[in-house]
Amino acid sequence: MENLNILIVDDHPQIAESFKLAFEKIAKGGNRYDFTITEVTTIDSANNLILQSNDFYFDVILLDIKLPKSSDNKLLSGEDLGLEIRKHAPKSKIVVATTYNDNHRINNIFKSLNPEGLLIKNDLTPKALVNAIEEVLEDIPAYTKTVKRLL
Repeated sequence: MENLNILIVDDHPQIAESFKLAFEKIAKGGNRYDFTITEVTTIDSANNLILQSNDFYFDVILLDIKLPKSSDNKLLSGEDLGLEIRKHAPKSKIVVATTYNDNHRINNIFKSLNPEGLLIKNDLTPKALVNAIEEVLEDIPAYTKTVKRLL
């Protein structure tokens, strides 16, 4: 069984709980993976994880784009945090979760972060979320239906 480290960065407890439940379902479903999950709710707490570790790395990072800015105003959104994550942990798989669903914003996220997954929260069902996470774990890019339509 492979143990994977997961980071959830989302300021909405219900969304974070949905992500955790999806990982639990995957872990119970095939005995292939076991997950250690770390959850943070702010850009500051996520950035502190990055800065306090010489070897910052998570196998999968679920990242909300629409996060309040950092207290020092250096990171204005989850996208800025994602850029920091890419600098410090380029091999971590980033799965962006967002409510943004316009073509311009989606294309900007692809250009700046090149995420392994891009999920529009309004598209997510429990089954779709589990499928998306499983795809990312298998190195298959995961996109919800709105993202696919916009591409």
